[in-house]
Amino acid sequence: MKHPTPLPHRAALRGALHFAVVLWWASCSVGVGWAQAPQPLLLGTPSAEGTYGGSYIRRVYKEWFARLGIAMDIQMFPMARLTLELDKGRIDGDTARALAFGESHPKLLRVGEPVMDVGLALWATNPKVQIDRLEDLATSGLTVSYARGVLMCEQLLRPLVPLGRLVDVTGNVNALEMMYLGRLSVYCGADVSVISDAQESLPNRPPPIKVLDIGKPTPLFLYLQPKHAELVAPLTSTLKKMRTDGTLERIRKDTQREFRYPGN
Repeated sequence: MKHPTPLPHRAALRGALHFAVVLWWASCSVGVGWAQAPQPLLLGTPSAEGTYGGSYIRRVYKEWFARLGIAMDIQMFPMARLTLELDKGRIDGDTARALAFGESHPKLLRVGEPVMDVGLALWATNPKVQIDRLEDLATSGLTVSYARGVLMCEQLLRPLVPLGRLVDVTGNVNALEMMYLGRLSVYCGADVSVISDAQESLPNRPPPIKVLDIGKPTPLFLYLQPKHAELVAPLTSTLKKMRTDGTLERIRKDTQREFRYPGN
């Protein structure tokens, strides 16, 4: 004949069972929460945070994605590495690329509203250098340079500048250093990238001087991986709203003032 379990033992068993159920429920709830928490989108840029271009991009994206409640991180890569990371699918998008980039990467999705505009310009470090028209380079006697691979600058300059006065360089910083040393007079480059590279690599030098704007500005867009197709429409409409309500212009002017953007 079995003897009934003493009441204190029964209470202890019930308490232990209740505690085990609570632990199981809590662990399941936490697990569900972890599974549902979205990972931040990882976006790439070649611009450092402490530069005009890098700061402008980060300010725009912070406001843009916050309006939609989308978690997002921006990471800096050299341009070639950034393209590779994007091609391999290891990052979710590129913060600012031209239309031509999309044509060569047709699988990526372009957000329809431009994030910013960049333009080509002639730059100098000597304030005495003055150019009123691009055609004036032909008879100016100035030594002119452009970065290898920047086809638009090369195509514009080759018909105008004699080969003895036309120099190709490795990049913005190389050209700026040569101008500070007096080995070059004028450099053709994209405005945002020239200023950003000067601020990052030559912070103790006077900022380069924009001598002449060349052509119309080129719009740059956010490109995303195909798996984020559902974000394209809300991102487009939200950025358009930021443009019409003056947010983009305010961020642009604030960033220009902070970084003493030349010519503004």
